[in-house]
Amino acid sequence: MGPMQERRRHPRLPAKDLRCEVRFPSWEVYRLVYAVNISKGGIRFAHSRELEVGEVVQISLRLPDSSVATIKGEVRNVEDTGPGDNTRPAEVGRYQIGAQFRDDDANSAAGLAEVLKQLQREFLMYRG
Repeated sequence: MGPMQERRRHPRLPAKDLRCEVRFPSWEVYRLVYAVNISKGGIRFAHSRELEVGEVVQISLRLPDSSVATIKGEVRNVEDTGPGDNTRPAEVGRYQIGAQFRDDDANSAAGLAEVLKQLQREFLMYRG
């Protein structure tokens, strides 16, 4: 069997400084999570709780102007990264959760586009 085929349609950007909160259907409030990367199609974040593939979550992203974009996402994959170590303390989150964005709402799409534009600028400045 050959190497696994890359199925992503959108390039991912590192998102370690992105303020991201997630609310699961069983929770009353949002919880701050550690964003790993983000693209137009979805987000990867770390969390201490293992989620089920197919679970729907609400993702709240803080925009550069301090407004908030809320986007629905569906959990597509879950990776157990094991207990924390010197590079990633356990409280950051043992599980890497990949969620695909589901919202087609124009406001959510515009907010996400603004977040991605800012992250792209920061990424290019850091690399440059």
